[in-house]
Parts: sequence; structure tokens; C-alpha cells
Amino acid sequence: IGRWKRSKKRALLGIKEKTDIVYKVLIEHELQKEVALEYRVSPIVVSCLICKVKKNKKYLQEIADKIADIKDRRSRISMIIEKLN
Repeated sequence: IGRWKRSKKRALLGIKEKTDIVYKVLIEHELQKEVALEYRVSPIVVSCLICKVKKNKKYLQEIADKIADIKDRRSRISMIIEKLN
């Protein structure tokens, strides 16, 4: 009674984790359930990721490009701030 439940929610998967999951399922032919347990996500998350990759072969590349674009924008903003100071 009165115990606080700790959140079991996991942080969002990064690009490296997503590529590892796809590699293990599609190339190494591991079961989606086993990979889901390893990365502490539900099997549905793994299944959705695999379906997205199968439909759009460049899905992971698009995610990596978005991340690179965000990092580039942040670096440009920090350069502008340094010039103003």
C-alpha cells in the first residue's frame, strides 16, 4: 500500500538501436520476440520497425539524415551566438 510504481517505459530508440534491430531480424534471422526482449521494447515495436523498413528501403537513411540536419542546425546556431558575443 502506498508504493510508487517505477516507470518501465524505455527511452526512444536511437538510430543505432534501430539499425541493430533490423539487422538482427532481417539478416541474422533472429526471432522478433527475442530481439524485443533484448532491447526492452514490445514485439509490436519491432514488427512495426521491420514493416517500415520493408516498405521503404531508405527509411533508416532518412532518419539518419534528419538527425544530421538537426545537429547541423544546432552547430550553426551556436556559431552565430558565439559571433554575437
